[in-house]
Amino acid sequence: VDDKGKLWVGTKGGLYLWQPLTENFLAVIRPDKLIPQPEKLAIQAMRQDSQKRIWLATEIGLFDMTEYQGEWHLRSWSHVKNMPQGGFDSVQDAVNGEIWLGNDLGLTRLIPEQNTARFYPALTHFGAGINFGASARGPDGSLYFGTKGLIRFLPEELRDNLRAPKVVLSDILIFNRSLHAQGAT
Repeated sequence: VDDKGKLWVGTKGGLYLWQPLTENFLAVIRPDKLIPQPEKLAIQAMRQDSQKRIWLATEIGLFDMTEYQGEWHLRSWSHVKNMPQGGFDSVQDAVNGEIWLGNDLGLTRLIPEQNTARFYPALTHFGAGINFGASARGPDGSLYFGTKGLIRFLPEELRDNLRAPKVVLSDILIFNRSLHAQGAT
């Protein structure tokens, strides 16, 4: 349900809007160059942000949808620098205007106003991919994403590490035996 009380339904067969007067659903995406067969567009997740854009996480990428003169128009975000190619399974807006996307490969942060994205791979950052539709925003602005566990963070508090950390060897194994345990230095 969007901010105007409209009921949207995303399916593996397209995007539909409930029409209370006729009591049926209307397919809102029209065929065009971007989506030649909208009835085959699998919508994995949807979210409306504070700017009233409706974000669609699909099997072929991220789109936002805006209404103009009574028609709905899609815009693809696949062209954004560092945006991973392929589909997304969850989408969540942050208080600061960022859009966060999840899939089995990890998390992606999109900053729409800067046209930039950053990908955080699952295996090196949190051990497992993001589950289908498993995202939420808490009252304090924290974002939650479901994996084999739960990821919680405040996007405003994230900082990139601009300097690589020091490499420290804590042990060396030869044939699964520690050199340190044998008294070697």
